[in-house]
Parts: sequence; C-alpha cells; structure tokens
Amino acid sequence: MMRHTICCTVLVLLAIPVAGSARVTGPCVNCHTMHNSQNNFPVTDSGSPNNALLVSDCVGCHTGTNNGVNDTPYVFDTSPPMYGDTGTETTANTLAGGNFYWVAAGGTLIDDRFGHNVAGIAAPDASLSLPPGGDGTFNTQLRCAGTSGCHGRQGVSEQISAMKGTHHYKDHTIWQDGTTLAKSYRFLDTIQGLGIRRMNSTRIICSTTSTTAGTGPPKPTRHQAP
Repeated sequence: MMRHTICCTVLVLLAIPVAGSARVTGPCVNCHTMHNSQNNFPVTDSGSPNNALLVSDCVGCHTGTNNGVNDTPYVFDTSPPMYGDTGTETTANTLAGGNFYWVAAGGTLIDDRFGHNVAGIAAPDASLSLPPGGDGTFNTQLRCAGTSGCHGRQGVSEQISAMKGTHHYKDHTIWQDGTTLAKSYRFLDTIQGLGIRRMNSTRIICSTTSTTAGTGPPKPTRHQAP
C-alpha cells in the first residue's frame, strides 16, 4: 500500500512558486537593431554585425538591478546587490543563483572565489586555468553559453547561436522537463527543474506528497489562506 506523507504547515512565504513565461515580450527594438542605431544614437560598434541583430550580448542584456519592474533576470549588477538576512525579504534584489558582482569587483585571488570568472564580466581566474571538474578541453575563458559555457547547446561554439530558439519560446509550465533547450531549467540543456517566479503572499500550504520516478517533482495542493 502506497504511503503518503500528509503535511499541513502554516508558512509566511515571500517566494511562492507560480507559473511564468520564458518568452521575451515587448517591442523588438528592446533587443534588436537593424541599422546600428537606437533613439537616434549609434549602438556601440564591435567592428562586425551582431549575431541575430542584437543590440548587445548575453552579459549586456543581463546586466542591471532586479527591481521587479520587468521580468529580465539580471545576473550582474554594477552596484552591490541586496540579500537581506535570508534573501527572501521584499528589499532583496538577488536571484537564486546569486550575482557576479563580487567576482568582478576586484580581480584579486580572494575575489576569484566568489563565482565563475565569465568572459565579459571578470578577468580569468588567477589560479585555475580550467573550471573545477572540467575535462581539460577548454581552450578559452568560460563564457555564458555554447561549447565554452554552461547555457545553450554545448555542441555550438558561438554563444548566441547556441541559444537559438530559447528566448522566444512560449512556456507557461512550472516544471521544466528538459525535453528541449527552451524547456530546460535556466536553458541548461536537458536539465530539469522548477521554472518559477516570485510572488509576495501569505498562504497555508497543505500538501499530500508522493513521488514516482519519471513523473517530475512532488505536486503539493495549495489552499489560499483566508
């Protein structure tokens, strides 16, 4: 007889999982340009056309402060991010994966311990020439995506090409099953996980939890508190 664990817990939560869309929304001009100009000013010229007519690269688009105004996940802040005591306060502006601010802040050996030395954010690691646990095939600095990165298709060397078909994919499911790159957790190819947004709320969570291999995460039943 299958046994179920029934839990009824009163929680005050600042991070309730709700379904979110992985698709980029808004005017095309927010991300793309055809004539190297934005608001009557030229876009910084790299000397060659930008892949996919983008106005910037991965780092440029994901640099900023998570203020809740838009849905862009910023992983690199140019000023010290706020964590608070637990990271769940309404004043916190960090993501679950942290922020590259500290590894980029100085360039000393101590700073290298604060995160990945991603190209375009921080200088190469002063001690490690290869990512820990790597297979020794890296011949360039760690990047965001592609063959020398974590996100996107590992078999594609160019970062933007490695991410093709991700940002425009419409996905409203909480569980990312990894069946495609666009449906992989944080666009880590084939990786499964919970793709959630944060919503400030107070709820009573009564859950009946059972797990079966291959069926995804436990599915608790949530009841809105009166």
